[in-house]
Amino acid sequence: MPIRPKSPQRPWVPQSDWSLRENANREVYNTSRWRKDSKAHRADNPLCAMCQEKAMIVASEVSDHIVPINEGGDVWDWANRQALCKKCHNAKSGREGRRPGG
Repeated sequence: MPIRPKSPQRPWVPQSDWSLRENANREVYNTSRWRKDSKAHRADNPLCAMCQEKAMIVASEVSDHIVPINEGGDVWDWANRQALCKKCHNAKSGREGRRPGG
């Protein structure tokens, strides 16, 4: 069976190395404790907090830290968390990623 040739490197296309992508909280999010706590938080808060502010009813899918952990937010404090839908969470995370130092 013929072997497919490896695609050529294109020097004008920046190479991304996902292993270097910073996520210091990966250890927390990959634990069963976090999954159970997040599930319990979403059970107590079944609707997206940001959508509710816009008078929309959307189910929550993510337990989000209001103050990010890498900015000093407490990992386990429910007062530092809000339930969000994926759309709102991705928008919020994108804004945080573009902040200086974020």
